[in-house]
Amino acid sequence: MSTKNKLYLLIGIGLGLFIVYWLGNNFWSKNMLEKDGIITTGQVVDFKHNQKSAYTYYYIYYVKGKKYRTNKASSYFECDGNNSGCVGKKFKVIYSKSNPEVSDIDLESNNKFKRGRFFY
Repeated sequence: MSTKNKLYLLIGIGLGLFIVYWLGNNFWSKNMLEKDGIITTGQVVDFKHNQKSAYTYYYIYYVKGKKYRTNKASSYFECDGNNSGCVGKKFKVIYSKSNPEVSDIDLESNNKFKRGRFFY
């Protein structure tokens, strides 16, 4: 097998492993939230433009007095016609009782802009 073919094979294996990991992680997270999810209130605290049409929003929520800050990918969205990323607005958050770092936020009508969402 030539060096070029070996390189393509390694890239293919690496890509395949990444996809399996990503799908497994999303399935695992969704399963945890369905199994032992607890609902609380969270707040969007930041919204950043990354590149072209890619954005990241950050939200916080509290579990037993401990603050959790999570970020997720999205495309551009706004609330009330002028609030980019709904910064400052409170939403329902579901987190895993067994692992509170696993969570998802319900952006209501803006859920359609989320990328890689696994619950809402």
